[in-house]
Amino acid sequence: MRGGWIFRTWYGMTVRMRPRMAPGFFILGAQKAGTSALFAILAQNRQLRAPVRKELHYFDDDRRFERGPDWYASRFPPRKADAPALVTYEATPCYLFFPHVPQRIHAAFPEAKLVVVLRDPVRRAYSAWNMRSQFKDHPRFAHRYDPRTFEQAVEKELQDGSLSTPLSDYLARGDYAPQLERYFQLFPRERILVVNYRDLQSDQLGTVNRICAFVGVPPMVGDERVLLGRYNERPYSRPIAEAMQERLHRHFAPLHARLEALLGHPLDLVEDRPMTRFYR
Repeated sequence: MRGGWIFRTWYGMTVRMRPRMAPGFFILGAQKAGTSALFAILAQNRQLRAPVRKELHYFDDDRRFERGPDWYASRFPPRKADAPALVTYEATPCYLFFPHVPQRIHAAFPEAKLVVVLRDPVRRAYSAWNMRSQFKDHPRFAHRYDPRTFEQAVEKELQDGSLSTPLSDYLARGDYAPQLERYFQLFPRERILVVNYRDLQSDQLGTVNRICAFVGVPPMVGDERVLLGRYNERPYSRPIAEAMQERLHRHFAPLHARLEALLGHPLDLVEDRPMTRFYR
């Protein structure tokens, strides 16, 4: 019995002392754009090793950032001398949104590759509100509970025109151009892959394999029923009111035009096909 405890203690100390893998790429976001599914599916790739968990929040959370690079490194798998081609990665969706994050990531990992999944900003906003509306008695996230209706939350944000509270970013997180621009100013564009959430939904395996090619690992193979699983879904109590949906698509139209100009090509994010005209 004591021998087993000694072995486990020795093994744990040995693992902690071994050099750690450094992330080769980051999934930056966007929030509510399928990053949980993407993180889980990529973890099945034989050349990829996931960190201890999704959403490490090292580069956006000052308290965690102050713990330093050694603490951050401890979140990743030990490096294997007999498998140097293995790659690890991180996925924290709010890295796309917060302005101070790009500089921190670039300072630590200037050669990293970046993956960004963009979603219809109206649907993204509604999904984020739906999540927060269910946090009332959550053991970890009760402080993020939003008791307002979606319409009340959106009206408040439109009136304020600024991020006055932690619960006033439903629309701001969907203004993608300035968020991407901050990364384009620091990283070469060939190191940034922008993925359409619609593609991740309609052709999950093909889209994941495009990401695998981008980060330099073999394509996913095997049982597609496993690969095409669904992750982190939440039920909706009701759909978005059509009038509100149309209003928000009009709100995002000039912001989306700026995004397409930044990317240099069209990007049709709209999930509700009749609403497509509002992005043109």
